[in-house]
Amino acid sequence: MKNQHIIYFLALAIILLISGCASPAKMENMTIPSEDWGQYKGSDNLKNNLIVDTVSGGKSTNPLWTSEISNEDYKQAMINSLADAQFLNRSSVNSDYSLSAVLIEVKQPILGASMTVTTIISYSLVENETKKEVFYKKITTPFTAKWNAAFLGVERLRLANEGSARNNIKSLIEHLQELNI
Repeated sequence: MKNQHIIYFLALAIILLISGCASPAKMENMTIPSEDWGQYKGSDNLKNNLIVDTVSGGKSTNPLWTSEISNEDYKQAMINSLADAQFLNRSSVNSDYSLSAVLIEVKQPILGASMTVTTIISYSLVENETKKEVFYKKITTPFTAKWNAAFLGVERLRLANEGSARNNIKSLIEHLQELNI
């Protein structure tokens, strides 16, 4: 009986050692690289003319549980990506439009070899003077971190979070590029 308890304890210790600690999605890995955008594509009224207002719905990572996407990191990734795509007014003064985001859901697997995370995020673009919403879109984007992307499952989950968030920002910018204001 005593040996059985020792075996269970050792097995649990090995599992905890192998699983590692969860780390949050990193802002720099959610940001779209500037070389992806090239020349500005979009309405003249939006060029360098919006600010990122609020980002909500994100979560802080509990190192003993799973990787999450925080509001602060997602907001900064949006700011950096929108700046590189030439939508962001860097001075934040006299912007005609404000963009807000709500992380509605981050669908994550509990375990697996390859891990697919799907983010569902809604965006609202408001004209500051009239407070009229001129754009609303709920965007759903998956990303799969393959089994060989990282040894630890918690690391693959973080990579999948970052990839899904990055894909979501990229889709947002593509929609903004098509928007005619």
